[in-house]
Amino acid sequence: MKKHSYTALLFFLISFFGVNASAQSKQDSTPVLKALQGIEKALQAKDSVSLKPLLHNDLVFGHSNGWTQSKTQVLEDMRTGYLVYEEIVPTAVSITMLKKRAFVKEKMQVKGKVNGTAFQLQLFMLAEFVKEGKQWQLVVRQSTKL
Repeated sequence: MKKHSYTALLFFLISFFGVNASAQSKQDSTPVLKALQGIEKALQAKDSVSLKPLLHNDLVFGHSNGWTQSKTQVLEDMRTGYLVYEEIVPTAVSITMLKKRAFVKEKMQVKGKVNGTAFQLQLFMLAEFVKEGKQWQLVVRQSTKL
């Protein structure tokens, strides 16, 4: 009898999460992809005017070395040239939509300078975007070296 209960529970869970997953996949991820591309373009161009509305006020921007920045710190380090992104080249991107949240997985090659010291890295990045009004904003980002 217990075996049938477990089977029924498993079937229910698969059905429930399967329906939710298919509903999520119908949501258009294009605006999130455009926000992600806008962030990468603005970082490379040192364009704080374009970057600022794409970053959530509660941003946690995590780097592969464990360093984290707030929205204010990202903008300030870009302005002063402490952190310079010379090149960000995405090699793979996937986006999972969940109502007013989106989860981005991205592999990329990044080239730049930190406090004048050059770096070139292959990274995997996991990020969460939230929809504030009509704007998708980056709220959490964490990368790791590949």
